[in-house]
Amino acid sequence: MRISTYSLALLALGSVLWAQGNKVPAEAVLRDAVGDRIVSDGSGAYLDDVDYCTTSYVSNQFSFVRSTRFECTTPISQRKIKIDFSNAMSRTPDGSDPCLVDDAFGHSGGLDICGLNEIIDVRIIAERLFGPNASSTPVTLPISTQRSYNKTGYHLKFVQNVPVSAPSANVRVLTAGSAAVAELVKNLNKGTISLGTFYAPFELTVTKLLP
Repeated sequence: MRISTYSLALLALGSVLWAQGNKVPAEAVLRDAVGDRIVSDGSGAYLDDVDYCTTSYVSNQFSFVRSTRFECTTPISQRKIKIDFSNAMSRTPDGSDPCLVDDAFGHSGGLDICGLNEIIDVRIIAERLFGPNASSTPVTLPISTQRSYNKTGYHLKFVQNVPVSAPSANVRVLTAGSAAVAELVKNLNKGTISLGTFYAPFELTVTKLLP
């Protein structure tokens, strides 16, 4: 079994989530450019919106985007985020299938670590996106193949901090270039295992929606 040292990073992320302050609703827009490996479902911005079952907010420095939300049971339209794992630096499947991986918690559907996935529950967490004079931030994407608030199937963690630009006081742009690499890990009841490292270019623009 390949136990990833990424478990320590997950503990650090948990402490960041615990320290959140007041939440400001936000609009999050994925660039969806040719060659991007993390893109939207084609339905526009992700807002803090109960009707469409999406979550997007800024809390102090921290930015949180999620393609679903806890309060929703019958969304008008269930949003998704697409992640493409076809461009791998390394790939280490955990079973006999070279591409399809099932999570450890019995969630329906598998994750294709060789191709494109349209996923119902993806979070994009940028820990210091709105930090004072921040030029980069750690970025993590917790992933579940079905809506889950107890067990997260996978985490995609960028190996290096992702660059940040600030067009204005209330807008931040997160840009992972073509050489940006992220490690995908599968979460277990105890620990994690690595499923490989992947090139994961994307761009996300987050705008605070102040009253």
